[in-house]
This record gives sequence, C-alpha cells and structure tokens, in this order.
Amino acid sequence: MNVCLSVMAPSDQEFLRKLRSNPDVADWLFAPTRDITAEEQGVWYRKVMRDPYHLVWIARTDHIDPYRIPALWGEQVGYGQLYDIDMLHMTAEIGVAVAPFYHRQGCGGAITERLLHYAFEMIGLHSVTARVFCHNPNALMMFGHCGFSVRGWLPDAIYKQGRFRDVFLMSRLNNVEAD
Repeated sequence: MNVCLSVMAPSDQEFLRKLRSNPDVADWLFAPTRDITAEEQGVWYRKVMRDPYHLVWIARTDHIDPYRIPALWGEQVGYGQLYDIDMLHMTAEIGVAVAPFYHRQGCGGAITERLLHYAFEMIGLHSVTARVFCHNPNALMMFGHCGFSVRGWLPDAIYKQGRFRDVFLMSRLNNVEAD
C-alpha cells in the first residue's frame, strides 16, 4: 500500500493516543501497555516537539479505499519516527507503528522506506538502527525486507507485562539496497 507522510501536528494527537493505547500495537512498543490519557499524550507531544533530534511523521493513505467504511482520503494509518539523531556519528534510531486495520498490507515497510529516504538522502545519515522484540516476527521480517540486518541481541533488555523480553538490534547502512 502506498502511504504519504506528514509532520506530526496537534490535530494528530487523538489518533496517536488511540494507536499507542491499542493493545495490538502497544504490545510491541517498549512503553507499558495501557491506556494513555489525553494529558499524557500532550506531555509526550510537547516533549517530542521540543527535541530537535526526534522527528515524528503521520502516515496516511494516498487514495480512497472503497472497501473501508468510512472511506476517507488520507486516512491515518500509523506513524514513523527517527529519534536519537546524532549528526556527529551520522546515526539515528527508527520506530514504526501501524493501526491494526492496516497490518500486513505493506504500510510498515512503506513508512520505513520513506523514513530511510529522509535519513539517508535528506540529512545524510550513515546508519539507522531499529530495536525489535525478538518475539515479533512481523517487524523482523519487515525490517529485513527494508535492508536491515540483525547486529546484536540484548537478552532481558525490556521489562514488560511482568517479564523480561529480549531485543534484537537491527541496522541498515546507507549503501545497502532493500529487497
């Protein structure tokens, strides 16, 4: 599926709050899985907007899907972010989340490819890193298709839902082609 990205705006806050609170999405984020209040979302938004090394884009459909009720032009499907941008070492981390209705339709890969284009072509980074739960096969496959390779394993790196979770470090270098 084709998506277009736009810089996160105040009007995107309710979408982001619902997406980040949805258990089908939140289970894969490193933050606790729970409902996020509008106030907490506002605090997160203001923090991100003040941080020049953390950029967030909202992904939208670039067409009307006649099978989607309601069929909206430019419906929000997810978000992508580049954070911990380090211009000295020319690196950043990437994060992507997609609304459950759009899972397994290529949205995550499309968002990732657009973020990589920005990272490599627009700001000249050398590498982009993703941290992915080892038990998340869909994200591992998606990042793999986008040219990322597993570079490391962090056992018991994240404590979530009452237990420790392992994390893979994946990265993509600027000169690597995607599948």
